[in-house]
Amino acid sequence: MAAPVDPQLFVDGWRNGLGIGGSLRARWAALETGLDADFAQFGFDGLENVGTLGGERRMTRLAVPVRVTLWKEDQRTRQRLYLQVSAGWGHQSIAGTFGGALATANKTQDGFVGTLGLRYARSVYRSTLWSVGLRYTRFEFDQESPSAVALVLGIQMPLSGSRPRAR
Repeated sequence: MAAPVDPQLFVDGWRNGLGIGGSLRARWAALETGLDADFAQFGFDGLENVGTLGGERRMTRLAVPVRVTLWKEDQRTRQRLYLQVSAGWGHQSIAGTFGGALATANKTQDGFVGTLGLRYARSVYRSTLWSVGLRYTRFEFDQESPSAVALVLGIQMPLSGSRPRAR
């Protein structure tokens, strides 16, 4: 779940967005890196005194993250606190009817995207973790630099070693 924070044209009239994503990572001690991908969609409710409006803004991100473990407890609960930054490619598409004088707009843009986030994770079962975090994302396009703050919920599972072994 994400909320627009900048610029004001993105904040005004746009609803909070929902998204989905995934990542593949490798860990070396307290450092992780890999590949993140996600997609978010924001609906347009309208602006005051402009008339009936509607539309969608879709944002896609493909980035290389660097995650550092700030704190961990490896006892029964396997708790961790991470700081993560990432940089990569961002894509935006906007489609919709923006009423009266604003007419219909359809555009796509590609550019740079960067993120900064903090995430807490805790063990669910064996080496599977659930996590919750906050992430700030900023896209850099030619004529616009939209940004959002997101509440990120996730499940982290290893590719191997998570299944119970036969004895």
